[in-house]
Amino acid sequence: MKKVSVLFLFLLAGVFIIPAPFVSAKDAPFENLGPQVEYLNVINGKAGVNKDGRPLYFALLQGEPAKLAVIDIWNNQIIDIKDLGKANAAWAIEIGEDGLVWIGTTPDEHLYTYNMNSQVLTDLGKVSTPSNTVIWDLAYDSKNKRVFGVTSYGGSIFSYNEKEGFVDFGQVMKGRQFARSVAFDQVNNVLYIGVGSPAALIKWDLKTNVKENILPLEYSQMSSIHHLEVVDGRLFIKFEGKPLILQYEINSNKYVQTIEADSIGVSPKIKDENSIFYSNKGSLYKYNYLSNHSEKINSDLYGSSAVSLDLIPSSSGKDMLVGLAGNKGRFYSFDIQNKKFSMRMLELPPQAVEIYKIGNGPNGSIFSSGFISGSLSIYDPLTKERYTNTGIGQMEAATFANDQAFIGVYPSSKIFQFNPNQPWLMGQNPKQLFSLDHLNQDRPLAMTADEESNRLFVGTYPMRGSNSGYVSIYDLKNNKVIYNKEISPSQSIFSLAYLPENKTLYVGTSVYNGQGIKSESGAKLIALKVDDLEKKPVEIDLPVDYSLMVSALAITKDNRVWGIIDNKIFVYNPETKASIVTPVTSTPVKGMTKNESLLVGKDGYLYGTIQGTFFSVNPFTMKISIYRTNDVYNLAKDLQDDLYFNSGSNLWKIHINALSDEDIIDPLKIELPYITTDDSLIPVARAYAKQPLVLYKKTNGAMIPYQTLRAKGFYRVYGTEGRYYHTGGGYYIYHEGHKVATYIGRVVSSVAVPMYKPDGSLYKMVEPGAELRVYNYDENEYDVGGGYTIQKDQNVTYYVGTAKVLKETWMYQYGEEEPVFKVNPGETYTVFHANDNIMDIGNGYYLKFKKEVFDYRKN
Repeated sequence: MKKVSVLFLFLLAGVFIIPAPFVSAKDAPFENLGPQVEYLNVINGKAGVNKDGRPLYFALLQGEPAKLAVIDIWNNQIIDIKDLGKANAAWAIEIGEDGLVWIGTTPDEHLYTYNMNSQVLTDLGKVSTPSNTVIWDLAYDSKNKRVFGVTSYGGSIFSYNEKEGFVDFGQVMKGRQFARSVAFDQVNNVLYIGVGSPAALIKWDLKTNVKENILPLEYSQMSSIHHLEVVDGRLFIKFEGKPLILQYEINSNKYVQTIEADSIGVSPKIKDENSIFYSNKGSLYKYNYLSNHSEKINSDLYGSSAVSLDLIPSSSGKDMLVGLAGNKGRFYSFDIQNKKFSMRMLELPPQAVEIYKIGNGPNGSIFSSGFISGSLSIYDPLTKERYTNTGIGQMEAATFANDQAFIGVYPSSKIFQFNPNQPWLMGQNPKQLFSLDHLNQDRPLAMTADEESNRLFVGTYPMRGSNSGYVSIYDLKNNKVIYNKEISPSQSIFSLAYLPENKTLYVGTSVYNGQGIKSESGAKLIALKVDDLEKKPVEIDLPVDYSLMVSALAITKDNRVWGIIDNKIFVYNPETKASIVTPVTSTPVKGMTKNESLLVGKDGYLYGTIQGTFFSVNPFTMKISIYRTNDVYNLAKDLQDDLYFNSGSNLWKIHINALSDEDIIDPLKIELPYITTDDSLIPVARAYAKQPLVLYKKTNGAMIPYQTLRAKGFYRVYGTEGRYYHTGGGYYIYHEGHKVATYIGRVVSSVAVPMYKPDGSLYKMVEPGAELRVYNYDENEYDVGGGYTIQKDQNVTYYVGTAKVLKETWMYQYGEEEPVFKVNPGETYTVFHANDNIMDIGNGYYLKFKKEVFDYRKN
């Protein structure tokens, strides 16, 4: 028998073995292992012609950072390549008539221009609000030399030109967070905007400022509209995830035909013809939109669809059709005159792409999956080698059981089984076990397994436009799904943990559904008895107010269930039914997907991530230690109990045994203005609850939830401890800027005084005698909230409270050691400043607070 080399088998399987980068000295305890996934993913592109008549192709490459590659179409050479700032991808590209190429990026939502004649790239900056992370599409207005763009997650539309700069038109349609596509009808001055989820098509007449949804009812349950193109008085509408293009006749306001097509849109109009091009099922088609006739072109797109369809001049006099076929660099051309089709590979360099998720296999290997591009890199901690495997999509979660790895992949919630001890051969190893596409499920965000019962548990996030996520149970022995259910309607499933002792699967939910809409009830922890699947799942009460997501779950050896709910850690005891919740960070969770992890180490400690912060929890004392902030996303663990996290395109190793108290980062201490004591005898501020707040009691050094305080209440503050406000008697409120605000005093004026806006302009006149809360002050003005100010003036009095004398005592003067005046019961003094036990009553005098002597009222 002829021998086949192992190297040949790996290359045949689409596997690349790459040595780990040499690291001369680790940044103890954190070690950067370098980029893990290198891939060529051409997300989008567009063809244009420069002033010299040379056809160019502008390709958008995913990477860290994303890049714009400019290719000479005739000789297939890169003539320029530019980094796109801090973006890791770019979806949107448009070309104006002045030689400017417009580009919209993600996740920084920046708009760029590239001058194809001077080869100058200009960053025009971030388009809109922090909640918007991606520019999906662009459309050009040649008359006003402006570009329109659409964004998510605010679902908004903007415009930009050199004269006006950015103009934010706000949310396109109330309640829709995805503004996915845009086209501009230059003749009628009308914008068409595709939104979701579910889909809607907004016609916006810029002359009358009238908006209307013109999408037929039968298409309103589609997830969103992927692409829009105005051609010769017709609007071509491509739906996301469906091989369907609708045609809308603009002047008659009628839908006229549909095309079965999988291309992302259609080409421009062919010169001297009433035709355009599209693709379907691996072939190009020429389509006459007046006769509704399609002609199949003798072409082969290698099973992919046309990502772009552009027309450029050719030597024959007729235009030539060019574009991308798929995202791997295949570039096709079709000479319309000679009817010749050709395909070639663009000479584009692979890029190190952002790691989307990591996980671990049964042999201690670490999986890394690339953002958008997918692929799976496997890092061996013992040999320090890295294997990159192609052919698999974006990993959302991974788990293992009985020496097998199980990988959940986006889209369509596909679940694969992979034997890491056998060669990678897509279709065989890994092999697909099942998909939840038929249930409109897209992302398997949570996975765990039980080796004893041979069951795999999966929790999912629905497709855009769908309502709820599912919990699914797969019988690995009999190779079938035995349970599929929406256990929390209008919510998605973010986390799972299984406790064999009570045969219970614990499920963490998110308030977001596939439409991006929050459910009325907050995120839940749910117990599902897997030995009696007919039994109704039970919701577990946690001492929290409305929360967005239970994003991670883990179980310690004592069978307690731990989890992350928003920016807090909780523990639940299934035997006693008791639970405790403690804040980890004051940073609120952002976005609609999860970036949190929670693992149990061999030392029994819990290790987790919240919004980029890496921390540990002592399970006995609930003490939280923070070791790193801002860049730690997702955790995985090898057999040596070392941890791994991803940041950008890099995989990092955390040497657990090297972590020490010296590595602990003290959380930023909150401070009250002009208060020097941490624990005053009298209240020095009041905390206003914007939302319900948890009141904590300090017990054995740990902050234990005591009760929930009502929203819109005011609570006395005696000082601060770390990130907590001390409300007296050993009780505390945790500082979260979006939930609590503190004010230190009030101002009152004897005459009408002006209040100024944050920009310094006049807001209004404040009536005499009106009292305003003061949050801070300096030598010139008082901050009365929201950036509004009152100027310091002899007619404006600032004070912090009043002190009523209950028993005879003494008044003191600054600079004197002995008391100077006697004060009598019934007398009341205005206090202008208070700190510890000193009450400043003005004119150089003060009182010494004693509880039995004074009744102090904080204003």
